[in-house]
Amino acid sequence: VAREAARRETAADPPPFEAAAAGARPPMVVIPLTVQDSSNRYIVGLGKDDFRVFEDGVEQQISEFSAESVARSVGIVADVSGSMRDKRDLINLAVMQVVQGADPRDEFFPVTFSDDVKVGGMVTAESLVRQSPWNLAEPRGGTALRDAIYAAAHEMMNAHNPRRVLLVLSDGVDNASRS
Repeated sequence: VAREAARRETAADPPPFEAAAAGARPPMVVIPLTVQDSSNRYIVGLGKDDFRVFEDGVEQQISEFSAESVARSVGIVADVSGSMRDKRDLINLAVMQVVQGADPRDEFFPVTFSDDVKVGGMVTAESLVRQSPWNLAEPRGGTALRDAIYAAAHEMMNAHNPRRVLLVLSDGVDNASRS
């Protein structure tokens, strides 16, 4: 008798999505994006008709579109180990490209590492370029890449902005992490 009552009750219930969304719109999917040209310049003024969205190969309708700038918190994790001695210019170029497109509300924090990790506090783009901590450190020692990423992720918990980015600049060979 209990099984028959449960079966009848289950058959009468609408599917969970229908029950939860009776008269409501389906959930909105937000796709944050940035568009740059081949010279890394930001392209602005794009609208809904400039994009197509596909899910599993099927084009989806874009029902709402807004172009708004979202402040970012960016951790720049720079390898200053001995193996990066001749790559300082590449680090500077990468940082300048990120900073050029910075919104005034963006915040940055530098992390430099070799055998050990040094985490700087949150600063503006202008202050980051002025400080250039990766230029002040003498390239030496090993590469504690995992330790640096861990420290940067921990520092990111203090970030104030909704969009969070870790930019890791390294030759990628970890030979000194303790974790």
